[in-house]
Amino acid sequence: MTKRYRSNSGLVAWLNQTTRAVLALDARGRVRFFNNGAELLTGCHPEDLLGKACEYRTAPSGSLSERVLTAFSPPPEVFAGQERFATSHFIDNRGQTRNVHLLFLPFRNEEEEVATVLAIALNQPESVRHLPASESQILHAELSKLLNAQLKELSHESIVNQSAVMQRVVKQIEVARQSQAPVLLTGKPGTGKTMIARSITRLPKSERIPLGIIDCEKLQRIDQKRLLEDFLGFARETETPSNIYFRHADRLPRDLQELVCKTYLTPEWPDRCRLITSSCTPLEPLVADETLLDRFYYLTSAISIHVPSLDERREDFDLLCQAFLENNNRDRTPQFSGFEKQVRKAFREYSWPGNVQELRMTIEEACQKCQESIIKMEHLPFRFLSGQLADEILPVELETVQPLEETLEKLERQEIEKALRIAKNNKAKAAELLGMTRAKFYRRLEALGIESP
Repeated sequence: MTKRYRSNSGLVAWLNQTTRAVLALDARGRVRFFNNGAELLTGCHPEDLLGKACEYRTAPSGSLSERVLTAFSPPPEVFAGQERFATSHFIDNRGQTRNVHLLFLPFRNEEEEVATVLAIALNQPESVRHLPASESQILHAELSKLLNAQLKELSHESIVNQSAVMQRVVKQIEVARQSQAPVLLTGKPGTGKTMIARSITRLPKSERIPLGIIDCEKLQRIDQKRLLEDFLGFARETETPSNIYFRHADRLPRDLQELVCKTYLTPEWPDRCRLITSSCTPLEPLVADETLLDRFYYLTSAISIHVPSLDERREDFDLLCQAFLENNNRDRTPQFSGFEKQVRKAFREYSWPGNVQELRMTIEEACQKCQESIIKMEHLPFRFLSGQLADEILPVELETVQPLEETLEKLERQEIEKALRIAKNNKAKAAELLGMTRAKFYRRLEALGIESP
């Protein structure tokens, strides 16, 4: 008599009776089975997940279904036929952080292609710790743990803050959120000042307060003034809080600085409208040489946050690379898992003059060229390779660099003497040509020892 095997429906019923979480994914990473144990663990109903693709990234601020889909996503190596063990972190439907240990088992079809992946939650993960874990897999777990803990404790969008200097920035963001005081953001180009400004404006439950951006470097004076008037008009008409953000505030014309100072102290500037400014250069010297009004500086710097460069936050570097890589896994097959060793080495040795912004753009461009799960040297963009070459040449060029103060003084002397010649020694006209106040012009003449009849 032929032995009868359990039918598919019987197997499904049996798997649903266990309290152990079990998932089945198809070759494209879409959820095809989500048992009762998985529902008990996550608080997510199967109907919210079935047919949706798991993505190898971290989404602590997403919906419950998105958090579960990313937490239970297999490392991309699983779809290449490799068994993997992974630890994941996510926030469940009760707002509690969950750590789940998952064993991923790929099953091949007759064509030797992975057709199904089974994910099983383990109570005793020690039994499979012999399975290999790549550097990327370890970073993925660390990133997931960090961002989920950050969202639960600090209630704001994901900021990689493994380093002490970025932990201070996160605390300063929380202080800024608790008041309407003006905020000044300083830091080198590309450090993420605009991202920090947006983070300050985030409300609980991931809601954002409108942020009106005025770029003082790119916009003409007339456009800056028009935008300021438009944003203030919007702020007066709405009952909701708002923000006005001056990027490159060191480039804001003096008359508009004066306008901001005067308007801020009147009903024309609503109390619920916060003022945020940023600068890539230190502002104190600009106050000293009267390029920046001292009233404007003291008004805008009630809360001052320095956004560090990549060199100042090296402990965050590997996690930042992993985070930027995983951000490109949305709606993509195959999923990215990490970087080959040569790429990691090249990244760590490069100077990154464009800071976090340059790192993000480099990884995004590499992802566009890559059709595999691992980013290799051949996928890196030309701009990065050019930057590497510049790093190698730079030490030779440094031997001929002159002291900056000496060079600037020489250039300033040349321009002042040229202005005096054009103005026929009319000091008032020369000061006007140079865009300086008369008092400042006289001080520079005296400091440089320039004599003029």
